[in-house]
Amino acid sequence: MTAASAPNSPQGPEAVRAALCQATEQLCSSQPPGTVTVRQIASMAGVNHGLVHHYFGSKHALIGATMYRVEGDIHEMLDGITDPVETIEAVFNGVTARPSYPRLLGWMLLEGVDPTDHIDRFPMVSHLVHMIATQVDLSQAAMRTQSLLAFIAGWATTREFMADVTEIPLDQRYSATDWARNQAVAIALGPTPDRPMP
Repeated sequence: MTAASAPNSPQGPEAVRAALCQATEQLCSSQPPGTVTVRQIASMAGVNHGLVHHYFGSKHALIGATMYRVEGDIHEMLDGITDPVETIEAVFNGVTARPSYPRLLGWMLLEGVDPTDHIDRFPMVSHLVHMIATQVDLSQAAMRTQSLLAFIAGWATTREFMADVTEIPLDQRYSATDWARNQAVAIALGPTPDRPMP
């Protein structure tokens, strides 16, 4: 029996696309994206590997679509949040919980692939610029968003490794995450007495 005809294989174009993106995210969270193959992704998704090319055209396009879906999930978490601090904290928490997003984005950039060739827009990024612009001059909002997302991406992808290397005790790692979350807000909105920059 082939993967495409297996009883648990996804049925319909949207279900297949979603399964392929979910498999891509899961595989790229546990191994370097460059080592993940189309066959591995298709096998984990329960579909024939030819469907990757049918629905996405290439591995790069699939990775772009996966990033877009993860960003969309994080963006949905922001629905109804009107406070800029809460928005930034939600993005920090969302990206930290889904480090595949910055890993996939970083891999594409390091491979010389422009993510905008595969994704029309980045709604979470646009939302952040808008929210930060409610507190700072619009000309500064984009630069602060860039710095904020670079900080969050670095934190999400290296926090466990760096905690081990710097020998932060296990019982203090939550405190380190709280500190980093506060720094993310200070990067975006500027320091205040309760959010001083280091």
